[in-house]
Amino acid sequence: MPYTEQWNLTFERQLPLNSSLRVSYTGNRGIGLLRFASGNLPDNNPAGVRVVDHPNNAPSVLYPASQRQLGDPRAVDVRSQVLRPAADILCAGSGLPGAQPVLPGVTCPASVPIGAFEYSFRIPRSNERRPNPLLTTPLVVSNSSWSYYHGLQIEWEKRLSRGLNFLMAYTWSKAIDTTSEATAVGTGDSNQLGPDLRNFARGLSRFDTRHRFTFYGTYQFPFFRGRKDFDFPPRRSARPTPTTLTVVSSDVIRSSLTVFTDLISASQSTFRCPSKVID
Repeated sequence: MPYTEQWNLTFERQLPLNSSLRVSYTGNRGIGLLRFASGNLPDNNPAGVRVVDHPNNAPSVLYPASQRQLGDPRAVDVRSQVLRPAADILCAGSGLPGAQPVLPGVTCPASVPIGAFEYSFRIPRSNERRPNPLLTTPLVVSNSSWSYYHGLQIEWEKRLSRGLNFLMAYTWSKAIDTTSEATAVGTGDSNQLGPDLRNFARGLSRFDTRHRFTFYGTYQFPFFRGRKDFDFPPRRSARPTPTTLTVVSSDVIRSSLTVFTDLISASQSTFRCPSKVID
C-alpha cells in the first residue's frame, strides 16, 4: 500500500518593522507508489543473446515465406542459437522486406547484408530476443516506485501596519523519483519505457522546480481613506473609492508578474464631492 513519510524543521524570528523571518527545511519520501513499466523487453547484450527454444520463435511463425525474399537470412532457424549485434549496427539488413525505417540523421546504402545470427536497428529481431516468447511487451503495474523531496523555504512576512503588508517567499528544492505521475497515461513521459530496473528509472521528477519565488503584498494609499463617493446622477448604490494596490508575483525566475489595482480614472466616471463624509 502506498504511503509517505514527512519531516520538517522550522526556525522563526521576530524582526523590526512589525515583520518576521521563517526558515524551514521540508522533506518527504513516497514509498510503494504506483508505477507503469514495460515488461519482457528484448535483451541487448554485446556478448550475444541466446534465443529461447520455443515454437513461437520458429521462422515460419515470425517471418512467413510470403514476407521473405530468396536468400533472406531470417529463414534460418535460430532457436537455441546466439544472436549478436551486426558489425554495421545501424544499416545492416537494408534492402530486406519489412526492414525498420532508417534512424534520423543516418544514411544507409540501398542494400547492406546481415548474417543469419545477427540483428541491427533495421532488422531488430525483437521477438527472438525476448525472455518469454509467449508474450510481447506487457504493461507491468506495480507499487514499486518511490520519491524523495527536499526543500529549503525562506519566508519574510510583514503584518499590516501603516497601510502596508506583504509576504515574500523563496523555495529551493529538488524532487527525485522512479517515474512521475504514473497515472497520467498518454502524456508520453510519465511511464517507464525502458528496462524494469530502479536505477534506469531514477531521475528528476517531471514536476521538479528548483527555484520558486513568490511575492504578495497590499498597500493602502493615505488619501481617501474611509471615504465613499456617489455617482451623479445616481445610477446605482454607493460605492467606495478604491485606494488599495495589490501586487502578486510568482515564479520570478520566469518573469511572471501580475498587478491588480482598483484605481478608477476620472475620465471613466464623473464624481462630485459628497454632501456627507462617512468615516
